[in-house]
Amino acid sequence: MVGIEDVDSWEDLRYVRLGDAAHHGQMTVPTLRRAIAAGQVQYRTRRLGTKGKMYEVLRTDLDRIVAVRQGWMTEAAASKALDVPPKVLANMADAGLVEADYGWVKDVLKGGPIRVSAVEQVQAKLLANVAASAAAGERIAFRDLTSRRLGDNTAIQTLMRAIQIGEVQAQEPAATVGALQYLLSDVRRFFGTPLLEAGLSVNQLAKLTGWKHESIDHWIEQGLLKSYSIMLRGQPCRVVMPAQLLEFTRTYMPVNDLAKLVGQRAWNLTKQLTPIGVISGRTNAVGWQRGALVRLSDVAAMAFKAANLGTLRARGVRGRPPAEPDGAATAGGMP
Repeated sequence: MVGIEDVDSWEDLRYVRLGDAAHHGQMTVPTLRRAIAAGQVQYRTRRLGTKGKMYEVLRTDLDRIVAVRQGWMTEAAASKALDVPPKVLANMADAGLVEADYGWVKDVLKGGPIRVSAVEQVQAKLLANVAASAAAGERIAFRDLTSRRLGDNTAIQTLMRAIQIGEVQAQEPAATVGALQYLLSDVRRFFGTPLLEAGLSVNQLAKLTGWKHESIDHWIEQGLLKSYSIMLRGQPCRVVMPAQLLEFTRTYMPVNDLAKLVGQRAWNLTKQLTPIGVISGRTNAVGWQRGALVRLSDVAAMAFKAANLGTLRARGVRGRPPAEPDGAATAGGMP
């Protein structure tokens, strides 16, 4: 019969037709053809018809390729295994947490863009990086580390590397990587620009309030004024968020501000506030203190006590005369 001169070899089960081999290995025919051209796969050709040619792949080579391809997985499979959305997985790959090759389609030895062993390794490492004791504070899940929420992919990747080496730890164990929870205060220090846009740096706060830069630094160092520490253009920077500033102003008042309200000098007022106590400020080179504070609750209690003793007068308020009893005659008038 024309076209099948080597009929004796048709029953040779050592070889598989190219199309069947590609289907079995879950790859495309062009990919397998490139592997043949590169010498990665042993093959043979056979005549098909009068002018045609058919490729067949050595079955043992095909089994070897299939086994190697199983060491790689699709993005969908990797996202499911880690319990993260594709965008988080992409940042993990860009940060070097997982090995990825997005040109994998052209490589016969890769069954997907993500190496399976890399996913298993990062999964084991992140699930083990858990703090010894959980801390209080707002948290964010690993699966939520997206540019839509945090705004900066470069910073996200830096954060992910910090999480990988244990610099930032999860607060509690979790079943999956995506479910791991991290303190938002730990996360925010990697996002300088978005955080600064939402809050005030120490310099900005000083200009807005008139408080001294060193006084604000002192309050932050003493834990009286909460803030976030970030890196901005390679330099450390403290950012005070609106909620943190509100909490501070509801609790404390600088003695200088109180002195301005009552029309006195701060040093003189400090002596009068001795009964309720003053939170010391930072002492400068010449011995003067800057940034002394009083608690508003103490000032209110002092004012209330003075009012009960009759020593506190309301300013600019005209008192009403006491009401006369019923039936009383007006002075010099008719009953």
